[in-house]
Amino acid sequence: MKKLLQKAGIILMVLAMMMTSVVPAAASEKTGLYDGQPAKFSYGSALKTAEGDTYQFTGKDLNWMQMYCYNYQSGQPYVGGARELAGPLERYRIKTSSGSFVGYCIEHGVMVDEAIQLQAADYKNAVITAGLGETVMQNIKLCLFYGRQNGDKISNLLDAPESGGLGFRDSEFYGMNASSYTLDDWEMATVMLIRESQQKFRDSRFRLKSGGNGLSYTNGWRGTETGKINTDHYVNPLKGKAAYDIYKYMEQLCQDHFIFSSAIASIDPVAPKNIAFGADDRDEAGNYYKKISVSASRAYPLRVVDKDDPS
Repeated sequence: MKKLLQKAGIILMVLAMMMTSVVPAAASEKTGLYDGQPAKFSYGSALKTAEGDTYQFTGKDLNWMQMYCYNYQSGQPYVGGARELAGPLERYRIKTSSGSFVGYCIEHGVMVDEAIQLQAADYKNAVITAGLGETVMQNIKLCLFYGRQNGDKISNLLDAPESGGLGFRDSEFYGMNASSYTLDDWEMATVMLIRESQQKFRDSRFRLKSGGNGLSYTNGWRGTETGKINTDHYVNPLKGKAAYDIYKYMEQLCQDHFIFSSAIASIDPVAPKNIAFGADDRDEAGNYYKKISVSASRAYPLRVVDKDDPS
C-alpha cells in the first residue's frame, strides 16, 4: 500500500517540457526536475518485446492524417497535419544535469529537435494545458499514474497490490498474447494510451469514442480527406504482442479509477461522500475495510487507517 501511495504522488508531479518551437513532453516521475530547469529531449533505442520484436505502424496507419495541435503562444488548439514515422518506435528520454529520465510526448505529431534547449514547467502553469483541456489532461495523468515510470521494475506491474504492484499477473489479460513482459512493453502501452488521450479518442471516463476523434486521413500534409482515422489506429502496432495485454489492463484500470473514485468521494467540498462502516467491516489488523465494486466481477479494497500507519 505504501508503494502505491508513493506512486499516487506522481500525478501531482507531471512536468511539461516546453518551448515555442518544439513538442512538450511529460516527465514521468518525481525526478527532481524543477520549474525552469533546462533539459533536452533525446530519442533512445527501439522498444522491444522479450523476444526482441519491435513495435511499428504499417499500412494505412502510415498515411498522412489530421492531428490536434496547439499554439504555444495562446495555448489554443487547432487541426494540423502529420504522419507516423516508419520503422521501429523508439523510447523518449528527458536529459538534465541530474540524469536521463523516462519521458512521454503529450503533443503527438510535432517533430522535435534534439539540439534545442527545453525548459521544465509545472503543468498547471504550462500554456499547452489550456489547449489540451480538462478531459485530455485528466486522461493523460491517469496514463502516467498507471504507466511505466522511472525506477520501476517489471514487478511493479506484475505483483499484487499488497506487494506494491498493479496486479497485472492476476488479471484476465496476463498471458493473452505473451508469456513474459518487459519494461519496454509497459512503456509502449503507456505511449499509445497517452496518444489516444491527447488526440481525443477517449472520453471523460476513458472510454474509446465509437465515432473516433472526428479527424481524417489525408492524401498529403493538410491535404484532401480520404476517410476517418481508425479508432484502433494507435493500438494496431501493439496487437498480437505483449504491450497489447498491458494496454488492455491499463485501460481497465483507468476506467475503473473513475467508478471507484465516484463511489468513495465527492467533487463537491460542501457535500462529501459518506461511507458507513459496521462492526463487521474490520480486517485482521482491526482497520475498517470494504470492497468497492466497479463491475459485476471486479472490486477494489478501501481500507481506512490511521494517517501515521506506515503500511
